[in-house]
Amino acid sequence: MRKRPFLTALGSIAALTTSVLAFPAPASAANPDQMSNPMQTVCLQPVNGSTSPGQLIVQATCNGSAVQRWTRSGLSYVNNGSGLCLNAAGPAIVGHIQTIQSQCNGSSSQNWVPGSSVPGAVTSLKSQLSGNRCLERAGGAFVGNGAWLSPCIGTLDQQWLIPSN
Repeated sequence: MRKRPFLTALGSIAALTTSVLAFPAPASAANPDQMSNPMQTVCLQPVNGSTSPGQLIVQATCNGSAVQRWTRSGLSYVNNGSGLCLNAAGPAIVGHIQTIQSQCNGSSSQNWVPGSSVPGAVTSLKSQLSGNRCLERAGGAFVGNGAWLSPCIGTLDQQWLIPSN
């Protein structure tokens, strides 16, 4: 009996392709004006969707709401739900500075420089508040965790999909 390795290999490739294509899409994908981690599983927003100044910025399941949308204005990022700016002048915890939202005033704590100028690129977001500090997901990408400043070292926790507008 003659074996047909080509047909066997072709059948294996077809089965593999079918199984790969059967995987569901991610539960929630970020919109272009949301700040999210590269895996797009969580987005940054004020705690409990608050529109009040001084509230911590936390990670939440991406849902496309206004409080998860940010607009770049010069060097600042303005929350579309609250009209307040992403601010690196929150309380300090374990050697990190937590981010909050506050009235936009152009201070260095509200100025952020992306590591890449390519729109839609995954990039770090460096604070102009102090030296070499980047926005980082506190404790990894988990709902309820905050976002704080840490020394820029290029880890996945410091990579973001950010609005280019």
